[in-house]
Amino acid sequence: MSIRKLLLLIFFVPMFVFSQSGKIAGVVNDADTGEPLVGVNVILEGTTRGAMTDIEGYYVILSVPVSTFNLRAIYIGYQDVVVENIRVSSSVTTNFNIEMKETTLELDDVVIVRAERPLIEKNVTQSYSLITSEEIESIPVRGLQQLIQSAPSVVVQDGVVHIRGGRAEEVGYYLDGASTSNMMNRTNAIVVIQEAIEEIQVLTGGYPAEFGGANSGIIRTQLKSGTSEYHATFDFQTDKFADEGKEFLGTTSFRHQIASASVSGPIYKNKIKFFLAGENFFQ
Repeated sequence: MSIRKLLLLIFFVPMFVFSQSGKIAGVVNDADTGEPLVGVNVILEGTTRGAMTDIEGYYVILSVPVSTFNLRAIYIGYQDVVVENIRVSSSVTTNFNIEMKETTLELDDVVIVRAERPLIEKNVTQSYSLITSEEIESIPVRGLQQLIQSAPSVVVQDGVVHIRGGRAEEVGYYLDGASTSNMMNRTNAIVVIQEAIEEIQVLTGGYPAEFGGANSGIIRTQLKSGTSEYHATFDFQTDKFADEGKEFLGTTSFRHQIASASVSGPIYKNKIKFFLAGENFFQ
């Protein structure tokens, strides 16, 4: 085996072995009687994942990638129900109960329900803060350290992360479930551009035993995955309109420049998808 193939194997295998996922669960009831519906097909649109309700109307979809999905409930004699924008987080059960209305005619109408993130998640036992890709797009900062500063109990001083007043070496870093902590100084060994981040979880207490070697907190980063439709983004920021130290439009030029781009989409019938992102940074 060549050195190049060996390096590729070492890099990609942990991503598949440790990649984290979540699950969606809930109950499907008749909207008028409140009785549970048996045998309802509940599917994630754009994927091959789904489940069927049991005798109590309960369904659970396992191994769901971290992302935002539309959930569709299909049952003969009832109107289809589509739940939009359900956020699935790593190692968290997303609960959503569905009510379906009976119909006697073949209608093309679909009941659209927009999912909202609850203020209190009953299935989450640890203390954590969540930063999603939608929030990252609207936050006017760049870089992991700048992003997590918005989370409670996190302080970044002189480029060093402290959680709950702990030392820098007491923070654990994980990327898609694999540890990225530098064993020499316990800092984060891998930098991910924020265009490739799906979500960031900052765990400050009560996290499970699978996360070792971290006394003050855990920072978990989940990468984006491929999409069922083609998407592309491009972002370019520069202040090279003037020489260094000179003023332009009322601000001083530091000759900084950032260019980032991403592209995603399906390759083969939504069964194989891709996501690519890159960044060029000059300071």
